[in-house]
Amino acid sequence: MGASTFLWPRLGGLALPVAAYVVVICTMMWRATAMLGKAGLARREQWFALAGSLLFATSDGLLALQLFVHPMTGAGYPIMLLYWAGQLGIALSAWAPQTLGSLAKFQPLDAALRPAPRPGDA
Repeated sequence: MGASTFLWPRLGGLALPVAAYVVVICTMMWRATAMLGKAGLARREQWFALAGSLLFATSDGLLALQLFVHPMTGAGYPIMLLYWAGQLGIALSAWAPQTLGSLAKFQPLDAALRPAPRPGDA
């Protein structure tokens, strides 16, 4: 949030959309941090989510400096590297290895949409 205060005078007509985006990114980092140690997601995936959100936010911070403060030669490489590393962390936090046994209990979509048989139906 402090960085957005620094950027505010340079944003012009993009000030409000950028501020809204900063709120979304900060919310993502807050929720990833709040998830640490909670039930429902393995510890490894929790850390992937936190690392991914921090890398993603760092990429966006560098991008903001590049676009609104001072263009930096070669900045696109670390920006994209951090972006893709952040996306990978977020994706890995949502992926849990499935076993064949756990996949077997899923039904095709058409079977799931059929009405359940009523008592007495043959």
